[in-house]
Amino acid sequence: MKRLIFCLIIIYSHCAKAQDWIRIYGQEHYWAAPFNIYETYDQGYLICYNFQHTQSSFEEIGLLKTDINGNKLFDKHIGNSTSYSIHNGDIDITDDGGVIISGQIFSEDPSGDPFILKLDACYNTEWCKIYHTPNLYDWAGAVQYVPWDSTFVFIVFNHYYDLSDKRISLFKVDGTGNLIWSNTYATNNSYRNEIPMGVCISEFDSTFLLYGHVFLNDTVNLSTEPYYSKIDNNGEFLWERFLMPDTSYIGGLACDQPLFHNNGNISLPAISAYDPFTRLFKLDKDGNYLGRNIFYKADTVNEIDITCSSQMNNGNFIFGVQNICDNTGFYTVQVTDSSGNFINERVPPYDPYVYDIIGTSDDKILLSCQHDYDLQDFMIIKYNSQLQYDSIYTEQIIYDSLCPESIISGNIDFSCDVITKINDRITQGTENLIISPNPCEDHFVIYLPETNLLKEISNGQEVTRILKNNAHNLKLNIFDSNGKLIYDKLWPEGLKEQVINTTSWKHGIYLIRIVNNSDVVSTGKVIVK
Repeated sequence: MKRLIFCLIIIYSHCAKAQDWIRIYGQEHYWAAPFNIYETYDQGYLICYNFQHTQSSFEEIGLLKTDINGNKLFDKHIGNSTSYSIHNGDIDITDDGGVIISGQIFSEDPSGDPFILKLDACYNTEWCKIYHTPNLYDWAGAVQYVPWDSTFVFIVFNHYYDLSDKRISLFKVDGTGNLIWSNTYATNNSYRNEIPMGVCISEFDSTFLLYGHVFLNDTVNLSTEPYYSKIDNNGEFLWERFLMPDTSYIGGLACDQPLFHNNGNISLPAISAYDPFTRLFKLDKDGNYLGRNIFYKADTVNEIDITCSSQMNNGNFIFGVQNICDNTGFYTVQVTDSSGNFINERVPPYDPYVYDIIGTSDDKILLSCQHDYDLQDFMIIKYNSQLQYDSIYTEQIIYDSLCPESIISGNIDFSCDVITKINDRITQGTENLIISPNPCEDHFVIYLPETNLLKEISNGQEVTRILKNNAHNLKLNIFDSNGKLIYDKLWPEGLKEQVINTTSWKHGIYLIRIVNNSDVVSTGKVIVK
């Protein structure tokens, strides 16, 4: 009898363990970290991870494809382990079943260059572009497929201190990686540094939202604020938000990622470094503040962070959350409704760092996590909407049906075209206007940049300035902090500077833009006190 009970206990424990939907990968590498996970068109899952195969080899990128139950189908590697390092910034799935990958590569420049790689449905290279910028430490971060015109947008970020506020650029490229436009954003004089996190798209009005956080010009405290900037389909700045009307919100950090609603409104998960609350800010499509709520208040921790977020088909939000108490951290998966009301949470096993989280097409929850910190491998975990381990599916599914041939593990050809002569576009963007005084009270002066002047002819004391062709037919536009156009007039021909009266203006930040037809010639910002 005891023997029978013992056997039944073993059988039961094995059955219970078999229901734990945990899959572990990467144990053959020196270290591996799973930055992105996606559900593919065939109900399989794609994990994009960085790895170092041996202690002495260079960093590479891995693409691991699984079936619906997490069983590995193939594992592709990108890079050259003996020649240079490469790591990914982001990936996205395209409507042809392929993949677009952004990142940084050190093959052309020891300081690193941004790159974009497009793979077809068979995971063969369609095209690859390295946007070479000598001696500039920069990389391509978040990348998004743009469904309304089959293009791509991605962030280029650099942090050379001598570039001052020219740090974040958004690139839009066509279906083969050729540059359509690029522009530099987040250049407000009210803060001294910015950290981008990502870009997301709004199909409601065909726009892009940059998000991250900024360091305010506070000489007493290292104060940070969540940052959001909306860009139209032509790369034009629409509005930005970085001072939320929440007086308790000091040391704020934006979190991945903003979530768009059907009406164009945006929910913005964020945290504060000084209290154990997670918040959900809401803006309308024009950047107007709609309010916020605290969707989770931890009773037993003194600090909290959101590492990742996504939205399920049922409208609920899901978050990977790090909780810290007495310098010891643990991770939870949390579910809220679309208004930010807390529903449920669960602590994943092995106390893992949660890198990415997605809601699947059938409203399951998938996490990519660290598994063993000593072995430096990784895992994916799958829960149902009640945060219980998901079931194992037994039906037959044909994977990678868009590829006429069988896909096997191996290396991906990484022969890239090197794009040069774009250094000015990335590091400078449009020419900054000189504005004085700034901040101002009742007026300020806008000076047309000297780079718009072709040459000077000196005749004794008389100096004649001849404008470049693109400096004729200029127009001056001024926008308030919500992106509303409040001033729209032609720039007088030959005039080098203009005085703008602000006695009737509200206090705040205003964007100034000089345009020539549809081309932005110069930009600047002014603070009215």
